Amino acid sequence: MDEQVFVMPLKGDRLKQLRLDRGYTREELSEFAGIGSNQVYRYENNLTDPPTDILVRLSKTLGVTADYLLGMTDNPSGEIHMSDLSDDEQNLIAAYRQKRAAVLLEAATRIVQDQEQSRISPLKPAANS
Repeated sequence: MDEQVFVMPLKGDRLKQLRLDRGYTREELSEFAGIGSNQVYRYENNLTDPPTDILVRLSKTLGVTADYLLGMTDNPSGEIHMSDLSDDEQNLIAAYRQKRAAVLLEAATRIVQDQEQSRISPLKPAANS
């Protein structure tokens, strides 16, 4: 049985801008990440998407999260600030820190219900090559 591989599209423009911001040539980035320079060109121009292991290497090399390279967040560092959280999320953290189980359970239940109402469609499997 063939193993399904799920691929999320890389934001090539972000990869290229990060490379340029750090002063790397394609060849330098490819050497640091352990991939071919032609692959870096393909990723930057959205001609192909990297497998997970390469995505992780690129994000570590460039000092950003994989989520940023995938366009899932606009925050390259991955840091979360209290101002980024909803009221329910802030209440959940406060209740956890204060060991208030009833408030914790109530806030968690609301968050789960909200997520169930706004489900994101599942990832589509990549075409087998």
